[in-house]
Amino acid sequence: MVVLTYLILLCILIGWIYGLCNKNVTALSFLLIISTVYYPSITNIVDVDFIIKVLFLITALYYLKLYGLKKHSFKFFFLAMLLYSISFINAQWDTNYSYFDSITAFFSLSLGLILYSVAWPEKMRVRLLKVICKLPFISIILGLLLSSFGLLDFIGRNGTGLAGASMATNLSFFGVNGIIAAIILRKELNSDIYRGLIYINFLITALTLTRGGILAGSILLIPDFFSFLKNILQKKKYIMISLISFVSILYPLNYIYKNILERTVVNGQINTSGRVDAWTSIINLSTNKLLGNGYGFLKTVTDTSLRAFTAAHNEYIRMYVETGYVGIVIIVLIFWLIFKKIIKENNNIIVYLTILLSFMLYSYTDNTMTNFRFWLPFMIIIGLIDNHKKVLKFKR
Repeated sequence: MVVLTYLILLCILIGWIYGLCNKNVTALSFLLIISTVYYPSITNIVDVDFIIKVLFLITALYYLKLYGLKKHSFKFFFLAMLLYSISFINAQWDTNYSYFDSITAFFSLSLGLILYSVAWPEKMRVRLLKVICKLPFISIILGLLLSSFGLLDFIGRNGTGLAGASMATNLSFFGVNGIIAAIILRKELNSDIYRGLIYINFLITALTLTRGGILAGSILLIPDFFSFLKNILQKKKYIMISLISFVSILYPLNYIYKNILERTVVNGQINTSGRVDAWTSIINLSTNKLLGNGYGFLKTVTDTSLRAFTAAHNEYIRMYVETGYVGIVIIVLIFWLIFKKIIKENNNIIVYLTILLSFMLYSYTDNTMTNFRFWLPFMIIIGLIDNHKKVLKFKR
């Protein structure tokens, strides 16, 4: 196990350094690809995930210097630091919750904002979007390879849901981000290849049996679905494509429906996988409704009944407990400013509103901000959508 751990770390470092030496987006693409593997299921000797996040930070700072910083992103850093400063000053420190816990939790939030702020040139934008829309496939391929060596389980949820090289929840994260990236590429390149990837990524997401991911993905499909229906009426070739596609996925759709129903309704009662009870307990942990208990507080909770909910599986409740009403207002303001600018400077408002709505709904049932496997690709995509007309260049 020790040898395997250090072999993994060596491969990660070699690949990352090679990517940086190429002076293109390969380093970031490489980090996105290796993040499709859930390393805690392979080794717990070293926190590989934390090392990957540190490499993401170094890479983001490198590309900030190389390509520049969007000037308007300064206000987001200011708001984020305001949020953290208020949280830090009013944090409920104890023997379990330390400065380190607070800093590392904020690290993920700020890393997403940094990656959003890179002023990528056009060719790099397209490359990154192509990588992100293929992450679900990469996870499946790596999962088949690693599971063949007995290093992880390719199938999750007690043998019912697709997991790839990660947990089913994480593969759903990649699937939803893959849908968003394919939607943007379809819009910009006007290629039916990416329309196909939109629906294939949704199918992968659905096969993970992640209810929040299926809901978020369904919201994302709405604009393209109506556009596709219009094409069916205008072009006969789309009728044949639709019929063949529908017949080919009848079995997986039936499998998904039956298993989702079994997960959702148990003995005539709605099953939320313990979420409702856990959310009630988590809300009761709040000692400061206005300013919160401190950023990163929840991950240090020792209550055994909340062992699976140290990230809450609900970003609204997590923000409320950790940052209070003030923190929620600041986070909402950050997203409102980001999407206000995107909608103002781009056509097809419906597409961007569905992306925002999808994120908001997914955040109600899962860790879309605290889990870097969703948060970082999502913020990269949002940054790539942004036209970033005003850029601050750094002297080399």
